[in-house]
Amino acid sequence: MKIGRNTTQIKRIEIAQWVTANEWDYNGATKKFAVSYGQGSAWVKKFKQGGPETLQDRRGKDKFLTDEEKQVLRIKELEARNTYCFKAFLMK
Repeated sequence: MKIGRNTTQIKRIEIAQWVTANEWDYNGATKKFAVSYGQGSAWVKKFKQGGPETLQDRRGKDKFLTDEEKQVLRIKELEARNTYCFKAFLMK
């Protein structure tokens, strides 16, 4: 099993463009860019379907929340706290 590499969106775009420019040479891309055959073909497929925007890394939480999303999270937090306090009160 190979150790994973960090690739940026720019590097993924470069790999996808190189593969398409070199007559779909996935094996050449694996040697040149040190990525797996499957990962390279997945990036090319995404690039063909949706362009460069589809190759961005979208893992994890969004960094910025809208005011509406913050309010919804606050309401859920208060409801959970209210339920906890109500159950604690019933136990006494």
